[in-house]
Amino acid sequence: MYSIHLLAWLLIAIAVALHVMAVFNRGGLPLARSMASTQNRPGDLPGNWLEQIRRSLNTWS
Repeated sequence: MYSIHLLAWLLIAIAVALHVMAVFNRGGLPLARSMASTQNRPGDLPGNWLEQIRRSLNTWS
């Protein structure tokens, strides 16, 4: 039973490592810093999300 527990932790560690690598691959250090930042920017409040989604969908179509 202990080996299954260790295997689960290993899989979690691998998943976290892959996600971190993907962040650095896509956006580098600026993206990683923005994801780790705890400061709110003016448009970061949940009340603004719907409008931001609408704007981004309009730019795609």
